Amino acid sequence: MIMFKHYNKDQKLVLIGACLYYMGLGGFIFNSQSTVLAAVRTLYDFPMTKISIYTTAGYATQIFASMLLGSVIFRLSQPMKKYYFTGMYMLSTCGLMFLALFADTPLFYLSRVMIELGVSTVSIIIPYIINQWITVNPSSAVGLSSACAGLGGMISNPLASFLFERFSAAQGIMILSLVAIGIMVPAIFLMFRKPVPENNQPKAKAVQDGTSVFSQSTTVFILIMIIVAGARLPSLFSSYLNMFSIGNGFSVTFAATLSSILMLGNVTSKFFYGVLIDKIGAPKATMVLQACVIAGAALFILLPTSAVGMCVGTLSYGMMAALSNMGINRLTMAAFGYEGTRKYQGFLLSMSNAVVAISSPMVGIMYDRTGSFLSFFILIITVQVICFVAAYALSRKTPHAA
Repeated sequence: MIMFKHYNKDQKLVLIGACLYYMGLGGFIFNSQSTVLAAVRTLYDFPMTKISIYTTAGYATQIFASMLLGSVIFRLSQPMKKYYFTGMYMLSTCGLMFLALFADTPLFYLSRVMIELGVSTVSIIIPYIINQWITVNPSSAVGLSSACAGLGGMISNPLASFLFERFSAAQGIMILSLVAIGIMVPAIFLMFRKPVPENNQPKAKAVQDGTSVFSQSTTVFILIMIIVAGARLPSLFSSYLNMFSIGNGFSVTFAATLSSILMLGNVTSKFFYGVLIDKIGAPKATMVLQACVIAGAALFILLPTSAVGMCVGTLSYGMMAALSNMGINRLTMAAFGYEGTRKYQGFLLSMSNAVVAISSPMVGIMYDRTGSFLSFFILIITVQVICFVAAYALSRKTPHAA
């Protein structure tokens, strides 16, 4: 790619390692949970209450892991970071195995905790490592690596379904886990094969110096508005997309197509977001994606029975993935610089996870009371408009920060 032409061999290898790590941990382990959980639920006929508790255990783990581990990992030496990456990856892999092997025991809930412990800090530490190595178009590199989590999900979910049809759930999980481990080995090697070049550090520090005119307390407030109040709320609708489509008269096959389109938005938005950040800065790039989410929700309201409207709306709404996944890191970098990111990112990610944990029942409750998703879409549009204004205010203070 033209934008990566300035990367040397070592930088490209680190980026490939980051892409593989995201693909394995974010795609083959985390994103395959839904398929694995569906198979296990069918096998044991679990009530939805048990699934809800399982999900809640994950949100609770995210909140505390982001806060605690997010502040610890930056203090580790590079060799210790390598062991941390390996250990957390293996912990999540074991969690996936526990999900299938011990589904009818209390270890079923522990499996979600294990998976979340491994996944919760990936969006913190991978961008940090990329920023240490890459000073030209760093956000494009972060976007590309982050997109590989969605790509891994696109591969792992049909693979998991195929394995479950051919083998037992336990055997299928073992094979899927072995594939994930096979991806991890080169990922760890490529990311940590050489020490970080010392001369790469000053450029990232300059971002912080450039934003010194903006008080940190005000910046934190605006970031919380953008990230916590806005970024994660749209993702709450993802699990209800098929229900919404079928309720509007579309077939199950069309609903499945919309799920694929949503995943396409997940993958493309992250790379698109990264490229935009390198071109126009994180706040303005965030405004573009917020506008996409607003447009998607508006199409859901205005054209719910149009196949074209639903497809375009789903793709546009799917741009939310980059905001919830990359937004915290890139906006924190823009507002506080390289060192400030280490200080504030874990806290902001914890708050983001807390918001989605508290708000997760919102979609179902609003639907049960009104009989439609209209009120939720109006809420999403309202919140995104508020956050759009906040992003604009931030762009006025950090117009060139990426």
